[in-house]
Amino acid sequence: RIGVETVNNKPQVGRFLMARDGSRREEILQAAASLFASHGSRVSLDDIGKKCGVLGGSLYHHFESKEAIVIELVRRYQADLDRLAERALEEAGGQTPPPISDQIVSLGTRIAACAVQHRAALLLTVYEPASGASEELVELAGRTPMAVSYPHLPLPPT
Repeated sequence: RIGVETVNNKPQVGRFLMARDGSRREEILQAAASLFASHGSRVSLDDIGKKCGVLGGSLYHHFESKEAIVIELVRRYQADLDRLAERALEEAGGQTPPPISDQIVSLGTRIAACAVQHRAALLLTVYEPASGASEELVELAGRTPMAVSYPHLPLPPT
């Protein structure tokens, strides 16, 4: 969450406040996603740390590397897309499925909303990962989520 914090009795507006309940990892991911969405992959761990109000090196207590943060963001995006596809399949296979045109519009709208929600992960996977990226990131970035991999909605009878 973004809020107001005081440092040396001066308000610090717009910093990501760290929750006391151990959700620092989530806040790091939120800060990283915000930075990646606006500045791309050139964001450093120090940038992420500053956004969180901690030293960049302390992020290693939560993530192995900057790439590990990217991988987590992309995994979450793809998992949400897969859930959208599963939901669309359930709706299409129901007793009274909506008309196919409504199903397509609904799925497309949900995919677009998911892309907006996960814009950092989307931007980080539009292009091939940089040379030197781990095999895990290369495979993950190359994976096409179920929601967009094939037309899985049933076609109307011909």
